[in-house]
Amino acid sequence: MRSGKRKKDKTAGFFPAFFLFMLFVHCTLYTVHCQELLLNAEGKLLSPPPKSAPYAKALASAHMAQDSPQNTIRRMLDSLGYHEQAWVESGDTLRVVPGPRFYITEIEIEGGPQRLDIPESIFMPSLSFYNAGVIRETMRGLSRFFSENGYPYNKIAVSVDIRDSAALGLRFIVDTDERVCNGAAVIKGVKKRPQKYLKDVRLFEGEPYSGVDADETLRRLSMRPYVRYASIGSPVVIEDAPLCHDSMRQAVSQITIVEKTGLDMEGVLGYESSAQGKQSGLSGRLDLSFLNLLGFGESATVGYMGTNSLQRLRMSVSRPWVFGLPLEMGGGFELEIEDEGYGFLCGEFWTTMEINGRWKAGIALRGSETVPPDSIEPAYKFYGTDLFLTLISQPWQRGKTVKELSMKTGSGLANREKTVTRGKMEFAAGIHQPIFTRYALAGRISGKTLFTDENYLSPSETYRIGGHNSLRGYSEEEFAFRSVLFSQAEALLYFDQSSSIFIFFDSGIGFDQPGKLLFAEGQKMFGYGAGLRFPSRLGTVSLEWGRNLDDGSKGLGRIHVGIKTGLL
Repeated sequence: MRSGKRKKDKTAGFFPAFFLFMLFVHCTLYTVHCQELLLNAEGKLLSPPPKSAPYAKALASAHMAQDSPQNTIRRMLDSLGYHEQAWVESGDTLRVVPGPRFYITEIEIEGGPQRLDIPESIFMPSLSFYNAGVIRETMRGLSRFFSENGYPYNKIAVSVDIRDSAALGLRFIVDTDERVCNGAAVIKGVKKRPQKYLKDVRLFEGEPYSGVDADETLRRLSMRPYVRYASIGSPVVIEDAPLCHDSMRQAVSQITIVEKTGLDMEGVLGYESSAQGKQSGLSGRLDLSFLNLLGFGESATVGYMGTNSLQRLRMSVSRPWVFGLPLEMGGGFELEIEDEGYGFLCGEFWTTMEINGRWKAGIALRGSETVPPDSIEPAYKFYGTDLFLTLISQPWQRGKTVKELSMKTGSGLANREKTVTRGKMEFAAGIHQPIFTRYALAGRISGKTLFTDENYLSPSETYRIGGHNSLRGYSEEEFAFRSVLFSQAEALLYFDQSSSIFIFFDSGIGFDQPGKLLFAEGQKMFGYGAGLRFPSRLGTVSLEWGRNLDDGSKGLGRIHVGIKTGLL
């Protein structure tokens, strides 16, 4: 729709007159035949509560408001379009007659630049019932549209015109104010090397201001593991700055950053009750991360996992913005020793490049040495290369659709009694989809496989699953497979922006033998349970209780306590 033009009823000319007549009759019946309410002097309902009346919500909220119930009901009915309600007092009884509900037949835009075509999706349809909440959302949509097109100081007002007994016309009055261009962005709240944050700023100096560029700047900053919080204030006009093209004045955007720096932690602690001959006890892992201590956004991690028979140590370092480019480089090593079993030592170097701030593509060089148990075969070495592509995702939040996707492929050579090739293929995809206001559904699917004729591989060279990040309801890293396919499904209820309770169902199938994969020979797994997820100073904390089908009626299941910072 073009600014300044009137939005006519588009049903005319497209649908039969009979449809219009029936729609009018429906609206008339719906607005006239509304139940009346009987209240006492304190606002308590005396008549049976109306289940289908559109003002039932007003009655429910009236008793929670600080104002009197009568005023709350009056305002709510008015916001829903009952502008001719009648309140009749009869002794100690108050009778509320809502009257007809007004509906909107025409929408008009007044003001705004003629060059901009306002999307139809912003507007409520004509011939819809009056609803103050929908009108406010339309005003916010208009304001957001003009801000995205370079008018950050716009103001939107609305005027209501009564056309007949129950029909209204809406006129949105637009004052866009001036259009400005970007000055040099200012970073606040950062003590060391604030220039690294300017690399994510999309408000380029000298270009016309756009709210889309401001949103993209916040998105890029929020995905950085060394950023705890970022916000952009309204641009401030610099009076004595030179004008940009089209004689626009410069406006500077102030970006406030709250950094993550120092020590962070990520880990999982699990408790398993006795079942299937297993003893009750604790298990888990802990990863410590030293983040952004020098102000480069760098990180160094140390991770440890240990049991009575297995010890594992992992270390890594990485740094973003190498050579001032969207490159990240890092390296690490891993040492794993099983008592009277195998030994494993691995080193890795990787580099990744960001693509359009949404993807990471990279390459990793990997070398390892494995010492099998004495009764199997001599030690052997492996050298390989991996290529990977990952969609950069934001954390799950209420009302936000989040998509996840990653792919990896690799190959290498194992120097055993004879040289053997080894390849891999991995993929993972997921989505977090809001349903209504506070609910969401989420799901992930992941598949991993090794291609090799080697008869023996240590568990550290295969895919370990089970527990917090894969198959909940099982012990941490309970299984080691050469090929595995598993899925996770959650139904979430959010009680604030980032905190939720959820139920989950995880399932998978794994294969630990080389050669052809036969479904009948795979190990099938299914876990289920419930959990709580919430943010904290250390990161996102998740508390999960889970069981699996193999538990039968024995044992209380497993409790997983996880902390995730988003660094690893």
